[in-house]
Amino acid sequence: MKDLVSLIVMLFLFCSSTTNAQSVLGIAFGSSYETVKSALVQRYGAGSVEDDNGVLKIYQNVNVGDYAFDYAHFDFQRQGSKSYFYFAHFEAHFPLGSSKEAIANRDYLFNLLKGKYMSDYVDSYINYQGYKCYKFGTNPRNNDMPLGYITLSKSVGNDRKERLYLDLEYGPIYYIDKSADF
Repeated sequence: MKDLVSLIVMLFLFCSSTTNAQSVLGIAFGSSYETVKSALVQRYGAGSVEDDNGVLKIYQNVNVGDYAFDYAHFDFQRQGSKSYFYFAHFEAHFPLGSSKEAIANRDYLFNLLKGKYMSDYVDSYINYQGYKCYKFGTNPRNNDMPLGYITLSKSVGNDRKERLYLDLEYGPIYYIDKSADF
């Protein structure tokens, strides 16, 4: 019973933190850089949010609902002085020997999102490394594209250690035509 109550609470927290198909952590896609930075600083603290050439990064304890990721970044399209939040990436790291744990976490995230996007697009596929991955939701600016992905892959990190990466991505949701700069 305790586990069922915990699961319901986690599901509620996760879904309420990704309020609708056009927001992540309550931050609406299309929001300005300043708006997103302010919301992230308020949520995670000024020392946790780093600006890396216009991309906002957080390197530890990035909670989405009740799920803790190890890293996240928030990216923007720019046109003149305007900026538009269009992509969010969250990742959790697992040692290579922890594939069962990584798979269980992937499926946990999928089940949370499947419940949220049940009437929307939900599908699975096998990536080039043989891991099952998921697509979910409908991109609000392109009905032919999913809103996001849950992927599992093996890769070498910036620290040159090979590990499993569980990624949750929202977008890209383009507000400016991709070829506008060319």
